[in-house]
Amino acid sequence: MDKKTLWWIIGGLGGIILLIIILSLLSRLTTKTYNTYTEVEAKLVEAAKKYYATNPNYLPTEKNKTSEVTLSTLIEKEYIKPLNKYLRYGDSCDAKVVVTKVNASYDYLPYLNCGEKYTSIELYKKVLEDNTIVTKGVGLYNIENEKIFRGEVKNNYVLLNKQNWRILRIDKNQNLVLMSEFRTDTTEWDNRYNLETDSDDGINDYNVSRIKEYIEKKYYDGELLTDYEKSKVVFTNACLATRSKTEMGSMNQVECSKLSDEELPIRLLTVGEYLISSIDPNCKTTEDRGCTNYNYMHDLPQSFWTITKGQKNSAYVYNINTSGVYETRANNSKQLRYVVSLGKNTMYSSGSGLYDDPYIIK
Repeated sequence: MDKKTLWWIIGGLGGIILLIIILSLLSRLTTKTYNTYTEVEAKLVEAAKKYYATNPNYLPTEKNKTSEVTLSTLIEKEYIKPLNKYLRYGDSCDAKVVVTKVNASYDYLPYLNCGEKYTSIELYKKVLEDNTIVTKGVGLYNIENEKIFRGEVKNNYVLLNKQNWRILRIDKNQNLVLMSEFRTDTTEWDNRYNLETDSDDGINDYNVSRIKEYIEKKYYDGELLTDYEKSKVVFTNACLATRSKTEMGSMNQVECSKLSDEELPIRLLTVGEYLISSIDPNCKTTEDRGCTNYNYMHDLPQSFWTITKGQKNSAYVYNINTSGVYETRANNSKQLRYVVSLGKNTMYSSGSGLYDDPYIIK
């Protein structure tokens, strides 16, 4: 082959390659880029906030009450474009935004329904979808209108502020009650002077305790949850009645017979919540050592305070360690199990609930 022919071949190949590159660039420039479903949900929230800023009288005025605005209204008022402008199959989708008054603020929740391709779902519904209700063995039990995780559960993890929490239960209002999984600093429950013991043993009244001040400071300082995560927290009354060593009733029957003076954003674990998490048939009272069996809480860093005051006198509080439930003077130092409730409108983003793949919220 002479040099002239060789150069013609090389030039032809180069021209073909250049043409391919040009066509590829033109394709990229002319091909429409669509948004993700999560990005569209964010656009829906932004549109709803603009709508309610113009129509504040439509906002709910009572705590936990809701209002909603439909996609058609947002399009009509020109706060958002039709979904086919954002999604490839947007014509097959519908949407709305539900606004809930939570504490002193408003929570905006986008619901995007694109059939089998994508549907927004609340976290509590995802948990129920992933766990069938059981009556024996490890799993989710239906007890007193609450869905409670019991046994050596492996799939009840939720990631908040880069740390794992455990789902204790879904309460009767569909709120998710969570307990912190991570190790904490040790601290006293209370160290006030106690008239009954004539010493600085502490007083086991949670309403005025040092431990209440301590964990609420942690909460409001942002050490435990982000501001966004705190916007999902529902304030609830803590259950503060004591439990005798022979009492076999549930938390609702025993500890919840006396409630905190005010609704709280955060609290500690009750003894009743620890007992119910065991499926050992010999776990009935605080004295039963079998409560450490078949209990996912048994693997938690020990020992830790509960919110439940003890029986010996006004200086004692129940704590939990590797052997079970015991009473200790309030001026001792223990770790903590923080408990918060996420509202039923907390939306699921991803995850299967496992330790290495926890549920993640939107």
